Amino acid sequence: MNFRKIKKITFALTLGLGFTGAPGLSSLSIVQAQVQPQTQPQVQPRPQEKGREQLERRVTMEERSAFREGYRKGWQDSRAGRRFDYSNSRLYRMGDREYREMYRKGYARGFNRERVR
Repeated sequence: MNFRKIKKITFALTLGLGFTGAPGLSSLSIVQAQVQPQTQPQVQPRPQEKGREQLERRVTMEERSAFREGYRKGWQDSRAGRRFDYSNSRLYRMGDREYREMYRKGYARGFNRERVR
């Protein structure tokens, strides 16, 4: 056997063992978390409330993303010496009303951050 064959076989075995062993290792933390007894009984929310909470959580993540992107673009425009114009961004034009509002707030804060100094 030459060195290349040994190298290929070793790589294939390592890759195969990695794919078969990784799912087992990732579920260990879940099993350990289920084994520990809970001190207080947890109240399960009704399905309607659960969906509403997930929707609210998603909206806040979208708002954070919009604010962050607006802040970054405003800061870049300020540093480049461009005029204050948040509507010039493709992301702003494609967003819905809530996204645009948070983007506008982030842009204003990012643009003014550089001008304060």
